[in-house]
Amino acid sequence: MVVAGDEDDSCVEPGVFIKQICPAARLWLCPATGHAVNVEEPGLFNQMLLEFLTLVDEGRWRPRDPRSIAVKH
Repeated sequence: MVVAGDEDDSCVEPGVFIKQICPAARLWLCPATGHAVNVEEPGLFNQMLLEFLTLVDEGRWRPRDPRSIAVKH
């Protein structure tokens, strides 16, 4: 799980890159937030973290379906 604030320009592009090269990666861009997502939006961050950890703990975190990956021309 890659987390970035959508106002943190230095982390959005690397987050997209990681998502593109790692089939199991998911990118969560927190709206109207900078670099410190956990400080700026603690409730939302904790909710997303709990959902992520629950999926992993239950063995339900899976790579994306290859059909969902856009083909670059």
